Amino acid sequence: MDFWGPPFPSCPPAVVMPSLLLRLPLRLCRLWPCSPPTRLLTAATGQRPVPTNYYELLGVHPGASAEEIKRAFFTKSKELHPDRDPGNPALHSRFVELSEAYRVLSREESRRNYDHQLHSASPSKSSGSTAEPKYKQQTHRKLEQVHRSFMDEKDRIITAIYNDTRARARANRARIQQKHQQRQPPTEPSLPPESSRIMPQDTSQ
Repeated sequence: MDFWGPPFPSCPPAVVMPSLLLRLPLRLCRLWPCSPPTRLLTAATGQRPVPTNYYELLGVHPGASAEEIKRAFFTKSKELHPDRDPGNPALHSRFVELSEAYRVLSREESRRNYDHQLHSASPSKSSGSTAEPKYKQQTHRKLEQVHRSFMDEKDRIITAIYNDTRARARANRARIQQKHQQRQPPTEPSLPPESSRIMPQDTSQ
C-alpha cells in the first residue's frame, strides 16, 4: 500500500482530492511519532487567561502560606527557566515576571504592602471596572522596569567578567615573558674582529 492509501477507482477527481487531504494528517502522524514539543510557549498557550496579579502568576490563592508560595515558585521556575528554550524571548519575560512575583510575596513586609495595594486597586461596585485597567497598566509598567533592570544588571556583570578576563590574560602574558627572560643565560660581550684591533707600535727602533 502506498503513502496515500488504497486508490479510488470509481471516484471522480473532485471527490478523491478532499479524501486525500483528510488522510494526510493521519499518515504523517504514523510516519513521525508524536514527541514532546521543544518550545514551552506555543500558539495554543496564547489562549490561556492572563494573570492579573502575582498570586495568579504563581498559581496560589491570596491566603497561601510562605511555604506554599515557595513550592509554587520552584515548580514554575523549572517550567519557565530560560535555559530550557534559549531562543524563546517570551519564556524569558515570563520567568522575570515570576521571579518578581516571588520576590514580593516571599517577604512579609512587601507582601503586606502588595496586598494593601491589591485591595485598594480592586474594582468596587461604585467605581465599576475603571480601577482594574489602571492596576493592570501599573503592574505591566512595573514588570517592564524590572525586566530592563534585570537586563542592565546582566550586561554589567558580563562586561565586568570580560574586562577581568582580559586583565588576567594580560598579566599572565607579562609574567610568562618575564620568566622566559630570566631563564636565558647572560650573553658575554663579543670581542671585535682581529682586523679592527689596534696593535701597539714598536718603539724599540
